[in-house]
Amino acid sequence: MNFFFRFFLCLILVLTFITEKSFAEPENEWFEEEPPDIGYEYQKMKFVNNLAPVVIGDKYGFIDKSGKVVIKAQFASTSFFSEGLAAVGINNQYGFIYESGKVTIKPQFDAVADFSENLAAVMINLKYGYIDKTGKIVIEPVFDFADNFSEGFAPVLLNGKFGFIDKQGNFAIKPLFDLANSFSEGLASVSINNKSGYIDKNGKFFIPPQFDFADSFSEGLAPIILNNKYGYIDKTGKTIIKPQFDLASTFSEGIASVNIRDKFGFIDKTGKLIIKAKFKLVSSFSEGYVYVVDKEKTGYMDKNENFIWQNKIK
Repeated sequence: MNFFFRFFLCLILVLTFITEKSFAEPENEWFEEEPPDIGYEYQKMKFVNNLAPVVIGDKYGFIDKSGKVVIKAQFASTSFFSEGLAAVGINNQYGFIYESGKVTIKPQFDAVADFSENLAAVMINLKYGYIDKTGKIVIEPVFDFADNFSEGFAPVLLNGKFGFIDKQGNFAIKPLFDLANSFSEGLASVSINNKSGYIDKNGKFFIPPQFDFADSFSEGLAPIILNNKYGYIDKTGKTIIKPQFDLASTFSEGIASVNIRDKFGFIDKTGKLIIKAKFKLVSSFSEGYVYVVDKEKTGYMDKNENFIWQNKIK
């Protein structure tokens, strides 16, 4: 991600008076080239269909679960595979590759997100639209920001407000919100008037806005912020894990990452710490593995902290 995209996100947060840094962000990642910096890139580091991105030198490639490099490290930026395709960056342009490593949509966009429901958001001349898997533009780039499609809808920003469009590019839920995440498990987190809650697919509030921040539901729970601490709620809005963490992610494979005093560890759905908070950065568990960064190395480990691939930090 380049300066523009980070600046744009900061501008949205300032305009909506949100001051908390969110670790638990939407799944999608936008890719704009700069030297690899795991501080911005870590969330895309996960296994999908037995393949995961790795950084070797200053380039990205892919390994399998044996730790073998199966796609040569050759890209300035890349994502995990989604629906059989991974976003890659070459010479400040972005496209997609197959799981074989072969380019299927040549790098031509200013920025891209992952494919979801057969569509991917792209940026062209600072406007956002969507392409299909042939690279054809199917929703014109007219939005100020666009997120992934999920459950038939995608959140987009237009004239300072977020709403939700359908796959024809028409607004299904009018742009009324200061921030919005993609739908997950039938609900989407939105922010309005400095508070966050959850709407249903009719645009009606299912859980009224009452949180300082609210992220997507996953495995029946969602991270929220109250009084500058992260906790978790269920779909009734009931607090299941009390707000106590400095940062927190959505649950994946029954485990969520949390930050305690500037170190990341992992909890189960009771809130019990099952992997000690000792890492500088982490991704989310996927297919049994998670990417972690500590003082000495980066790499992929399992739930027993056994590493299948690691790279020493120089």
